[in-house]
Amino acid sequence: MKNLINIFIILMATLTSCGVNNSETPASIVTSGFNSSNVTIAEAFSKDKPFSNPILMYGSDFLTMFKSFRKMGKFDDMIAFTSKSSIDVHGVDAIRNFYANKYKNMSNVKLKNTVNNSDGTITLFYTNINMATKNAINITVAIENDTAKIILPNKLTKILN
Repeated sequence: MKNLINIFIILMATLTSCGVNNSETPASIVTSGFNSSNVTIAEAFSKDKPFSNPILMYGSDFLTMFKSFRKMGKFDDMIAFTSKSSIDVHGVDAIRNFYANKYKNMSNVKLKNTVNNSDGTITLFYTNINMATKNAINITVAIENDTAKIILPNKLTKILN
């Protein structure tokens, strides 16, 4: 009986210490940016702001996401992330055929660097370990409608292998 009373006292002390805290919480947290303008957290994640880094999507970098579409056989999604200029040059059927039959490098990649080019494109530099060989992969993406889309070279076999 004495142990039961001790357990009850400990339980009551624990439950009362977990009560509601009535102290006021600030309405928004303010952080300082590099340009010394104050931005609230709510403003930083607002849907009204433009997409700040279009090469990072779905919690991953562009090529990792693109390769995951290939692994799952989502060729239409791969075409959706192909630039309009590449589709105009090669055609949807040739690109889908390339993605389905010729694009075989499924090894992991790691984004190392990005370069903003003067023509508005972005070059992404990756390292890739395929068959115990470390390779470098460079791809160029264009930003179309706030989304990065891959620009394919004139010869399709020169990309992503």
